[in-house]
Amino acid sequence: MPLRFIVKRELGRVPFLGWYIAAMGMIFVDRGARSEALASVRQAAVLAREGQSVVSFPEGTRTRDGRVGAFKSGPFLAAIDAQAPVVPVALIGAGAVLPPSGFRVRPGTIGVAVGEPISTAGMTAADRGRLAQQARAAVVALRSRLESSSS
Repeated sequence: MPLRFIVKRELGRVPFLGWYIAAMGMIFVDRGARSEALASVRQAAVLAREGQSVVSFPEGTRTRDGRVGAFKSGPFLAAIDAQAPVVPVALIGAGAVLPPSGFRVRPGTIGVAVGEPISTAGMTAADRGRLAQQARAAVVALRSRLESSSS
């Protein structure tokens, strides 16, 4: 089953990449328009309820220093709505392989760690901030383990 990524609307305007993203059924989110962003959250929840894997980068964008930034709560609202578990994933090295400026991929190694699923059973929309914090803490711990093992 394919992964469905939640991607920023701006990527839809990139020639070829935008067409590919749309053709693959990814979910565009307009971070500047609340009603459209909520529609994207609902679309993600429907896909998750159908058993599809929806991938989100809840920081919204990469930090310049590589640290884990604050998580936005929107993607967690989709998980709660679908009553789907959240699986934390940490990456290291991605910034060196694909720097923030442009699409030129460089050789390198990306470390990936997958955490234990976090249940959303019984959670409501009011719990999304707490779930975001819990997921962020899990990602920070996973990342710390990755950094320790790569040293």
